[in-house]
Amino acid sequence: MAQAWVGLASRLERLNREDELDPLREEAASHGIDAASLSFIDALIFKRAHAYDDALAALAAAGEDVVTPAQRHHLAGVLLDRLGRHDEAFARFAARTADCAADASQPRQRGALYREGIRAGTAQITPEAFAAWADYRPEQTRPAPIFLLGFPRSGTTLLDTMLMAEPRVKVLEEEGIIDRLEADLGGVAALAALAPAQIAAARARYFEEAGKVADLAPDSIILDKHPMHLRHAPIIRRLFPESRFILALRHPCDVLLSCWLTNFRLNNAMASFLDLDDATDLYDAAFAQWSRARAVMGLDVGTVVYERLVEGAEAELRPLFDWLGLDWPDQGLDHREAARARGVVTTASYAQVTEPVYKRAAGRWRKYAAHLAGVEAQLAPWIARFGYADGAVPPRP
Repeated sequence: MAQAWVGLASRLERLNREDELDPLREEAASHGIDAASLSFIDALIFKRAHAYDDALAALAAAGEDVVTPAQRHHLAGVLLDRLGRHDEAFARFAARTADCAADASQPRQRGALYREGIRAGTAQITPEAFAAWADYRPEQTRPAPIFLLGFPRSGTTLLDTMLMAEPRVKVLEEEGIIDRLEADLGGVAALAALAPAQIAAARARYFEEAGKVADLAPDSIILDKHPMHLRHAPIIRRLFPESRFILALRHPCDVLLSCWLTNFRLNNAMASFLDLDDATDLYDAAFAQWSRARAVMGLDVGTVVYERLVEGAEAELRPLFDWLGLDWPDQGLDHREAARARGVVTTASYAQVTEPVYKRAAGRWRKYAAHLAGVEAQLAPWIARFGYADGAVPPRP
């Protein structure tokens, strides 16, 4: 029974229903739940109250058997990070990733195969292959989707929440519709041979499936947010040549650190985040494919830089709203109100989108610089290419 109470508390914390933790704790205590389990619930309550020392003490009192070692290490790492004890935090996160890497599903091997698949797709994106595509002019039955992408932990959830200030915008939150369409159509290699009727049918299926997860009106504008759409630019370009892309950028070292620290569900894509070298390899593979697709296919792209966004959301986003043909809200942007209105956020950013915009995550990697020296060296070409060299923030165009 105690395990169920602890699991429910963890679920409430993840769903931003932290106001229900205190009543849950009282009810659990009334049922005679053991002290160790109550201490773990206390740790979550203290964490949300920003009482990190108390949370750490409560976690220690919970002992080693209340939750899995990975859960315990992760929560301890988060608390130590907030307390500025970065070397200790790094050690706890390393213990978590080592524990997760030993899972019977062989996540690191799955991650390696996923990266191989990205590189195989990159090799198929050539000027010659793109030139073989027959011209396709879609019939405009509804507004074209907007595709929001960028590496995980680049601020895409914060950004899509801000864009929801435009009432017509309907967010698809990391749905796999594009991935399924690509697989069913035969992959990148099959795109050139698609007949107009096949493309039209695929477009219709996209909107049909989108309508199952979003309440779409005739004038609704789908914002299809998925970081790993980085690898699906060719099929998006083939099915929706009129669509625009939003690229969310953040310093590569901050992105990699945040991915490694985050307790993702270990699907094939996220499995690379159990090892910093694997994560760096995924970043390189994903952006190499995106960069080639963008150059070969002439994609229509607007870029939002996380560091600029947290310094001034209006200055960063007004030009984007204009470019996308969206109406700037008369009352300004209130992403917290939008986050509360959208309900459950299922991405790893569930806790952040209901908070005020904060700047502590920008440049966070420097606190772990000694541990990230190898990552920084491997990412140096991307750091320079994106405008982050020598501590700079990419300037607004």
